Amino acid sequence: MHQISVKLPDDLTAALDEAATQLHRTRSELIRQAVENYLDDFEDISCAVEVSRDPADPILDWEAVSMSYYRMANEVYDEQLIVLVNRSNLHQENYRQI
Repeated sequence: MHQISVKLPDDLTAALDEAATQLHRTRSELIRQAVENYLDDFEDISCAVEVSRDPADPILDWEAVSMSYYRMANEVYDEQLIVLVNRSNLHQENYRQI
């Protein structure tokens, strides 16, 4: 394992010391974890940027997705309304027969 020196502003060092105390960890452990998390996030973001630059990869048009969802929801609503109307008509016919 390599040793690296880092200069931090006083307020960041104080916050690091406070976190280390509360978590019962060393400064080194917290810094190592922070760097690992940062590099993981950096890798994820880099992959996302790379994918977004690929012209063969379709990018969702959120307005189209929203309209598609809206149409689908309306179709479901219409089907449910038809079922309710048919049930209501059936109940009315049954009531008339009594």
